[in-house]
Amino acid sequence: MNAVTNAELDAFYGVPATQFEITQAINKHVFAFDSDDMQQIVIESFDDINRALLDGDEMEAGRIIQVRRRALIAQRASMSVYGKPDVITADQVHV
Repeated sequence: MNAVTNAELDAFYGVPATQFEITQAINKHVFAFDSDDMQQIVIESFDDINRALLDGDEMEAGRIIQVRRRALIAQRASMSVYGKPDVITADQVHV
């Protein structure tokens, strides 16, 4: 049996996204992030944020928000590029 070629894989899966397209999607979602998105993050992470604030650790509260913000941006960028929420990771979002 012959090995599958890159052309055959591209024909089956589609043309892979370029780094430019990925970066452009991330930037689009970074700038589209708004107060509704922040509210969603705070509501979903309320217990963790509140616990950090009660412990007097404002830095931890900010870190929680930033980690969840990056994850949300990565999820949305991944959906717009790949149609799946888990291809682009939060580690790829540098904001």
